[in-house]
Amino acid sequence: MTTKTTDLARVSAKGSFHLLWGLVASTLISSIGTIIIARLMGPDNYGLYNVALAAPNLISTFRDWGINTAMIKFSAQFNSENSVAK
Repeated sequence: MTTKTTDLARVSAKGSFHLLWGLVASTLISSIGTIIIARLMGPDNYGLYNVALAAPNLISTFRDWGINTAMIKFSAQFNSENSVAK
């Protein structure tokens, strides 16, 4: 039983690690894009740019709600049980 639990933990940790790097890469790309667009628009239009980014920032704040954690847990569990169809 411990090998099954160990395998499940290993697969779950691997999935979590990949999710973390994906979120880090997404944040870096978004940050660089924000800086570039802000420089292109100039200081007079910063307020306009902030208004345009308000909705996407709110969406990104509430996008997770534990779904990523559940996906990692259950995909690791079903993968270790060899029932990939679930």
